Amino acid sequence: RGVRDLVPEAKAIARDAVGIAFDAVNEVSAAFAKDPADARAHAVHLQRASVEIQRRIDATDNMRSDEFGDLIGSAVRSMIPELVGNIVGQALTVAFSGNEAAAAELEARAGGIEKSVDRIVERRSKQLEQRVDALCPRVHDIARLQRDLDARLPDGARLDLFRD
Repeated sequence: RGVRDLVPEAKAIARDAVGIAFDAVNEVSAAFAKDPADARAHAVHLQRASVEIQRRIDATDNMRSDEFGDLIGSAVRSMIPELVGNIVGQALTVAFSGNEAAAAELEARAGGIEKSVDRIVERRSKQLEQRVDALCPRVHDIARLQRDLDARLPDGARLDLFRD
């Protein structure tokens, strides 16, 4: 029962972690998009990827942390080539134009986006960390109960409620 009670909270934490990651990537993508249509297209792509990951989180009760990380990493990696292309393209355009004001604007935008992403991630990740910290004692209690159990599965193996 204790393990079953943990699952919804663990899933909620995972969904919120996905939200933080995708909001940060979306912020960077929007800041360096070629134009508003490009920004909207990236936002739609990210939203679809986020919804798919959240659907997978909801559909399973035994997702490993590495599998979870791989899902997010895969979705974010799919955006990187175009994002880097946009940033490099803008930087080259500014560099070849010799326009110092445009260079300063691009640099300011990069600095501003870093601060914006830090604000998004830091505030929300602190809240998420508090929720994880509240969950940890319950997980440790269940793990201790599992270690203390003498019950065996039909094949003689020990009961294993948690897998890495």
